[in-house]
Amino acid sequence: MADLHLRANDFQLINVPRNRGSMVFGQANANLTADATGPLDALNIRGSADLLSGTEVTYVMQESTNSIETQTQNLVTFTSFNDTTSIVPPRLTAMM
Repeated sequence: MADLHLRANDFQLINVPRNRGSMVFGQANANLTADATGPLDALNIRGSADLLSGTEVTYVMQESTNSIETQTQNLVTFTSFNDTTSIVPPRLTAMM
């Protein structure tokens, strides 16, 4: 069982110079918080990252087949809890 907690301020995520053939290059610093809990074969990881000013990263898209895109389509999901368009006001919930 894991019960890990991480907090980092001004953490350097990436610092890679632009090179021929690089898929990712640039600099990124962030403040991070993360928790990893549960059994190691089914780890639940939740966290947040706030990118700091001066962050500039480029990802170069590589050509791929449709089968690879389909396999990795749901690999990572980003959720913004600040999106108020999906929140139902309490008075409407009681009416449903």
